[in-house]
Amino acid sequence: MRKDVFVENDSGGMSLLSSSVLERVIDDGRENDQAFVEAHEAILSSLVGDDSFIARVVAGEPLTKDEQEQWITHYRWALKVPCGKLIVSGGFDPDMLGTWLEEGSSDAVQAVEVPPGHYLVDVYAYLHTMNGRVLLEQEWDEKLGVWFRRDHPGRTFPSWVAGELAMYNSEDPGHEAEWRELEASVASGALKVETSPLDWVGFLFHLQPFDASAELTPPEEEAWFSANQGLRRPAQFPLGISSDTKDSEYRHALRKILPK
Repeated sequence: MRKDVFVENDSGGMSLLSSSVLERVIDDGRENDQAFVEAHEAILSSLVGDDSFIARVVAGEPLTKDEQEQWITHYRWALKVPCGKLIVSGGFDPDMLGTWLEEGSSDAVQAVEVPPGHYLVDVYAYLHTMNGRVLLEQEWDEKLGVWFRRDHPGRTFPSWVAGELAMYNSEDPGHEAEWRELEASVASGALKVETSPLDWVGFLFHLQPFDASAELTPPEEEAWFSANQGLRRPAQFPLGISSDTKDSEYRHALRKILPK
């Protein structure tokens, strides 16, 4: 099964856990994060900022070629989901999780039905996230527009790349004015931008049956996996993993050139 969910986020992290442990997590009040992680009851991931994101859950099937090739960070942990309801949350806030448990809905907490079980979970992040935006500069000292143009000369800009450059035009040196005047640049042909798809997977959780012999990735920050854990640079600029789940970020950035 494959399922994409949009997760609102105003924190510097995200969490993955089973709904069966929610009451204990809420009662614990963040006193024993590490105990939940070590018991394979939660996966806690640091983010570089508070951007919302689309998360993809894949269980019982292999990743696609693009999903396998385009990631920029990866780590593996184990997770028990005995109830078959996987929770993806922005942050790891007991109050927010409590609200979801009481009211049954929250923009920052999403539930995905999976077969009950004990899983190995591979967590992947892609370049079209805030993590990617920051790591590109801090770890690789690279400009988004420069890398894209070098690896895909003459290619139309995917919407996520165009959206990033419309928001941060200094990431395309020599073309800043074109991005500042996006509507005119597209009309004149100075910039060619794809306006579909507009939604992109930021993080992917790949669930596979637990194997006690499999090597897990120890968290770098006590109970939390760091934002750059398992960092690698793809051989070629990654064009993105599209989604059918709506995210408003690039719609807003490209609003002047989108079809009415």
